[in-house]
Amino acid sequence: MTRIEETNYRNMDFSNWCRSELNDSHYGLTINDFDCILYNYKNGKLLIAEIKTRGIKNMTRPQQTIFGILDKALKFYTENTLDGENITYLGFYLISLSGTDPSNSDEIIVNSNNYTEDQLKDLLNLC
Repeated sequence: MTRIEETNYRNMDFSNWCRSELNDSHYGLTINDFDCILYNYKNGKLLIAEIKTRGIKNMTRPQQTIFGILDKALKFYTENTLDGENITYLGFYLISLSGTDPSNSDEIIVNSNNYTEDQLKDLLNLC
């Protein structure tokens, strides 16, 4: 088990400020939060994930764009790094849960494939 999340909740103040005070999509600006970056420093495995809950299965167009850019950048970096880092990038994963977490979800979908909770644990443990 990992440590408890330091905030223990997601404070929305900064996000709300950004959405009220900064340019909006009319000017080309989109703001996305980042759900998960998992990195196993012992074996160098890394993945990024977007989590959808309550049966949502798709990302918004801005999310598709930004996660596509990040995925390509991480693939390029890990395939072309010359500085001796041993990072194995496992890719981007869209995880859709029918509930709010895997333990209360009847359906777990990872990149369009049905998963069990144990399969999801295996993936996210980066072993």
